[in-house]
Amino acid sequence: IAEILRIRGLPLNTRCGQRGLCEGCLIVVLRGSVRDLRSNVVIDAGHSAVRACDHTAVGDITIRIPRRSIASNAPSVLEDYAVRIP
Repeated sequence: IAEILRIRGLPLNTRCGQRGLCEGCLIVVLRGSVRDLRSNVVIDAGHSAVRACDHTAVGDITIRIPRRSIASNAPSVLEDYAVRIP
């Protein structure tokens, strides 16, 4: 699912390189089913969030993408910080 979204211009936060090691690409399946690529288990809509890099769609699905899962190229710059050196 993560790769399909990337191709369609909506890249997810796959900071682990889509190896299923983090939870940066979590999505919520609202309608339809997804298949876990590791265990081959089918998960129906309404369950907890799943990693988009570890799942593939089974037919048509509707998903919700939490804000934290959307990749952003915006710089993370602090306005102000301090370093204390004893």
